[in-house]
Amino acid sequence: MLWAIVRREITANILSFRFLMGLLIYFSLIVTNLFVLTRGYEDRLQSYQTAIRENEDKIGQVTRYSEFGLTHMLKCDRSPKLLSIFNEGVDKRKGNTVTVAHGYVPAVAEQHGSDNPYL
Repeated sequence: MLWAIVRREITANILSFRFLMGLLIYFSLIVTNLFVLTRGYEDRLQSYQTAIRENEDKIGQVTRYSEFGLTHMLKCDRSPKLLSIFNEGVDKRKGNTVTVAHGYVPAVAEQHGSDNPYL
């Protein structure tokens, strides 16, 4: 008897107009969110590739290994995560670049491709 009442209530809610509209709004928000976050991922990926090319050019200018840390600083870049098109999380807020040199311990990661100087 209880199962029949529960089944009837669930069926009535699923077939209601409010449920249908909520479902349509939900799917439209998912599509919009994926479009926006995909564009943001492409921008972060382009920024990452530009930073990698710049670092490779700087490394190519060094003639001796002993110059690293004295006149040239090495930078390690973190690539954007592929699944960030679903949820950015802290991927966008964390730093992307760490400077590495002999005798220098990196404390804070820098943000490349960011317009906000306070990050």
